[in-house]
Amino acid sequence: MSTKSKAAAVGFAIMVCLGISASAHAAQQRAASTRYLMFQIFTYGGNSQGALPPAADIKGTVHDIVSAIGGTGGDRDKLGFTVRPLTLDQSDDQIRRLITESFTIARNSDAAVAFHIDDSMLWPRGSSLDKPANIEWLDWNGTPNTGRRLDWSATPISTYPEAGTFELIHREVAAHASPAWISAEGTNVVPSGMPGEPTMETYLAKMYDHGAVLVNIFSWGISGPVYANNFFRVATENKEAVAAYRKVLGGKQLVESPPSRNSFSALAFQLKIREIQKDLSAWVQRTHGEATMTPLVERLDGLMKMHQFVEADHVADEILALLHAR
Repeated sequence: MSTKSKAAAVGFAIMVCLGISASAHAAQQRAASTRYLMFQIFTYGGNSQGALPPAADIKGTVHDIVSAIGGTGGDRDKLGFTVRPLTLDQSDDQIRRLITESFTIARNSDAAVAFHIDDSMLWPRGSSLDKPANIEWLDWNGTPNTGRRLDWSATPISTYPEAGTFELIHREVAAHASPAWISAEGTNVVPSGMPGEPTMETYLAKMYDHGAVLVNIFSWGISGPVYANNFFRVATENKEAVAAYRKVLGGKQLVESPPSRNSFSALAFQLKIREIQKDLSAWVQRTHGEATMTPLVERLDGLMKMHQFVEADHVADEILALLHAR
């Protein structure tokens, strides 16, 4: 089994999650059954050697989340926030302050808090660490796995709903006696901008209903009001998503909605693009139909660059109809 598969099944990151609305004894008794709905607060602002955000900023984001959802749940299902990242590039004093302030905010908000430790990323201050001997390999030739740094070449520790992701996780969990597992980061959209599951409720159900005990949602409030229409934030903060969070925290049964007949499928779209790439040149040579095809191909390319994949899917269908016409 690959490292990526193991990571997907087991939980993807070193995280500490502590519910703090009850006594330590009570928390210990119910630890096995409590489910956590976490929201990631990204403390990295492009320079890991820079100042961490003030406590007031973290407190404000937590307040916005709790206010929008309308509560923090109870002993069985608990809302919380995840502070990320804690890195080797931050000083001990910075990390101590961040942890202390986060616990204070969590106590005052009746929320849980998690700390996402990135111990293999963000190394500018300790550049001597950034060498093949310390970086996870992709193969036995020692090829560095850049996805474990900030090259963003891969997302091996997350649960973004790319085609087959949840099916893989479910198989790996079942193959290992169905242990409890966590999603360290994700939301209901593919990082390329492609739509994910039919609903956020479906996205959450594919984790909680299959053994997940902690789900960490990415992007709430990230980068402030200027980025309110960012596709990650739209997926995380829309009305249906908020209603799904309320169902989780209310202990209600989640429903996995099947894809509708006309719903977007990332896998189907990728297969269409491959077919177009394979057959287009021969079609043009055979039909001399450049004048007909070029505007469609240019439109498809433009829509993909703008992350408008549903519209791009329709254009791909038009192109394929021409390619298949006799």
